[in-house]
Amino acid sequence: MPDRRPAARRTPRVDLPVEIPVEADQRPHALAAALRHVVLASERWRLRVARTSLGVGATEMMAVATLGAEGSQTPSQLAARLQITTPSVSELIDRLERAGLAGRTPHPHDRRKTVVGLSQDGRRYARTVLARYADMIDRATRDLDDRTRDELAQVLGELGAALDGASGTLFPGT
Repeated sequence: MPDRRPAARRTPRVDLPVEIPVEADQRPHALAAALRHVVLASERWRLRVARTSLGVGATEMMAVATLGAEGSQTPSQLAARLQITTPSVSELIDRLERAGLAGRTPHPHDRRKTVVGLSQDGRRYARTVLARYADMIDRATRDLDDRTRDELAQVLGELGAALDGASGTLFPGT
């Protein structure tokens, strides 16, 4: 089917580094390959931004993104969200504090606990990264009508929820 969009609005096709099957029974594999490409490209971009702009690594970037999106958390909550151990999260928080991106404060209701939150620089950084990411998505999807964008957002949200709720077990008995 020919592309009927005006030439000035056409988005160039991107060749994925994987072969995408087009037969009807292979469409789920095509979607998985395309999504895998997006996820991996996104992670590579985030790592480049983390190293280049902040001088931190992937785990620190993930923590800043998590705290930026979900707000302050106890160290154990952050460890669970990032799927790392409690000693590892303590070291992570130390690195974030040294980088000026986060800090610990007393828990408002439990004197035995602390809460980790982003510093002003950390919040500014999280907003900037999110805005740049949103700009890239906007450029890639600008030719889609609002309804299609809404549908895409719905499907991706459902996929994210399914992945968040999925077990990490691939093989019975493991």
